[in-house]
Amino acid sequence: MNLQLKPRDKAVSPIIATVLLVAITVSLVASAFTLLHNYVPNSGPLPPTATVEVENMTTITNSVTGNYSLTVSQITQNVSFRNVDVVVQFQNGSIYTVSIANDRTSVYEITVNPNLNITVISDTIYLNPGTVMVFSLHKAPSFVSRISLIDSQTDSNIVSAFF
Repeated sequence: MNLQLKPRDKAVSPIIATVLLVAITVSLVASAFTLLHNYVPNSGPLPPTATVEVENMTTITNSVTGNYSLTVSQITQNVSFRNVDVVVQFQNGSIYTVSIANDRTSVYEITVNPNLNITVISDTIYLNPGTVMVFSLHKAPSFVSRISLIDSQTDSNIVSAFF
């Protein structure tokens, strides 16, 4: 018995091999994307951020009286006052959230409660550099500990000032 091996020249063509390799790669990438796309954060527009200067001009006798002044010095994008909520937190834990919702320019006053008024001073209907907010306290039970401006469209914090 004489067995001899004969070489065969029949193999897969390089072109077919390349096509198969690309098809397998595409199907693996598509499967991975389908499984993982919910875990990748959406790269939408960035929320607005601002820089502010604050001044505390309050005094205390039997209660807190005076003003906190917040002046916007920089902001990354225009935000309409209609989309700005103001959050005021007092040291006693009380938190008040108020929408500015202003279509007017110049001076606009909001009464939050009998102890707190907010006066917005701006030359446009947008929160922009130069916008001043004065938080007036009249016989308040405690000092303000934090003031935050929130973009209600993106529900993101524009800026927070701590006292």
